[in-house]
Order: sequence, then structure tokens, then C-alpha cells
Amino acid sequence: MGEVRERVERALDRVLEYASIVQRANCCVGEVLRSLSAQVLSLPRGLLDQPAEVPLRKRVEPPGFLQRFIGSGFEAARAVVGSGGIEVYSDSGARGRLYVPFARVSLFDVVWLSLVVEDWEAVAGAVRDEGVREAVERLASAAEVVRAVLREGEPLRPCPCPRWQGPSGRIRELIVRAAEALAEEGAAAQPYLWDWSIELFEMHNLVRVPWSPRALHPAREVEVPGWLAGMVESDLGIKPPLRLEGVRATVGDVELYVSGLRRAGGEGAVIAKPIFSGKTSPWGILLAAYLMEDEDWERLTAEQRGLLGEAEEACSRLRAAAALCKLLA
Repeated sequence: MGEVRERVERALDRVLEYASIVQRANCCVGEVLRSLSAQVLSLPRGLLDQPAEVPLRKRVEPPGFLQRFIGSGFEAARAVVGSGGIEVYSDSGARGRLYVPFARVSLFDVVWLSLVVEDWEAVAGAVRDEGVREAVERLASAAEVVRAVLREGEPLRPCPCPRWQGPSGRIRELIVRAAEALAEEGAAAQPYLWDWSIELFEMHNLVRVPWSPRALHPAREVEVPGWLAGMVESDLGIKPPLRLEGVRATVGDVELYVSGLRRAGGEGAVIAKPIFSGKTSPWGILLAAYLMEDEDWERLTAEQRGLLGEAEEACSRLRAAAALCKLLA
């Protein structure tokens, strides 16, 4: 069983590296969403009888690191200032793309206004009511601050999330030995170890942002020992020759698309999940150990590093923007 241990330890290293990045990304995304939803200004309503309209006619595109968190761009046609707030319309129709109420201005609102409105003097100048004009001018100050923070190339402050703590050496050894026992005893060990859940990362924040992972297509033959082939047939319903057709990471899963011969005859493909809902198991570790290669994990991990990089930059810049906006309140 020396080969099993070596493969399991290597697979566990890759799984834990992947989990550490996903866990940190989940935390940073949570910080970003909290920052965006925080109220940064509260402005009084005015007495404006007739809303003031200002043409915009521009394409609005958020910075790449923010698109996942605030949405994609749109054609901003005009801004309408009323007694209670500002509404931005697109060319497509009457429905507003953005409404910012003076009573409760969130950082999300200010970020979008910083992207939509460039000539705040024109907006303020179109308003006759003094109270509404004051509210617009305060919004303009906040938007200019946010615009500068989002565009400046100053060093980023680290996300305040704690560093991920992986399992201790004793726990790692327990996981490895559990996988070895499952490999050695097979069906006899299944009732005890098959569904043993090993928590890897949380994902409640990640499910709140768009995620469109790319599927990898290694399309390679997979050589597995006889004992593993029997377990794959029992669990997945296919037997050798096996091929790993695809690898894909969703929010909480790592999915393997494996093809082989079906018990009833003919070929078929099934999905195996070394990681399921942010958890793994001794069986999942064995699947990763024998079906996946380092290059598969490297590409999956690179995807998650990309998400983490966006979240860290957004977290740093938005926290700075929120602090400056509150100074203007």
C-alpha cells in the first residue's frame, strides 16, 4: 500500500491548497458584499416639484475586478433628479437602471454614480431646489472620491480575512490512513468510511456572485488498480477502460467526467466528485489520487486564484472608498 499512501498524500496536498484559496475567496467576497451594501450617506429630501433631466449618452463599464460584484455595463441615456433621489435610465426604455434614494445612499449606489456621471456641475445646475442641489453636490463629492479610489494605482491593503488554517499533521495522517483503509478493505470499509465528510471550505458568499467556470478537457486514459476499478464500478456503474473526459469546478464542487464501459453494455460517461458542497471524503481523496493529475489541479486552482485576486482588489478599494465617504457624511 506504499503507492496508495504516496498518491493520497499528494492528492491531499492539492485538495488542501485548492481549499485554502476557495476559503479565502469566500471570505473576501463576503467583505466586498458587506462594503457595497453599507450606507455611507443620508441626505434630506428636497421640495422639487418638477424632476430635472440631464442627458448622459455614454456606455458605462465597471472596472474588471468589480464586474462580478456590481454587474455588467449598460448604455446610460439620462439621469433624472427628483425630490427624493436620482434615477438613471438606459436607451432601452423607461425602466430605470439605477435608483439612488437620498435617504439611504449605499456604497453600491455611489460606485455606480461615479461611473455614470462625469459632469456633476451639469446635474447640479439643472436643479432649482436648493435642498436637492445640496444633496446632489454631496453625492458628487462622494462619487469623485470613489472614482479616484477605484482608478488609483496605489498599493492595495490586504483583505482583513484571517489566514486559512489547514488540518494539523495528526488530522492529515488520520485522513490518509482512512483512505488507505478504504483502499485495502474495500466493501468492508465502505459503511464506515465512504461518506465520512471532511469539511474543506465555506461557500455561502460565493453563491451570491456570478461564476462561470471553464471545463477542462484532458480526454486521457486513466490506469487504475483492480481494487479501485471494482469500487468505481460499484459506485459509478462503469468499468475499465476508463477515460477522464473533463474536469470542472463549480462553486462548491470539483466534478470529474469519466467515461467507461457500462455494466449493461456499451460506453457511457458519469460524474464523480472528489469535492462535494465544500467537503471531501476518503473516497473523494482516492478519486483525486488516481483520476487527476497535478496539471488538473493547477488549472482549477488558477481559476480560483483569479476570483480571489478580483475579490482582494475590490475589498481593498471598496473599504477605502467607504471610509472616505463616511468622512464626507
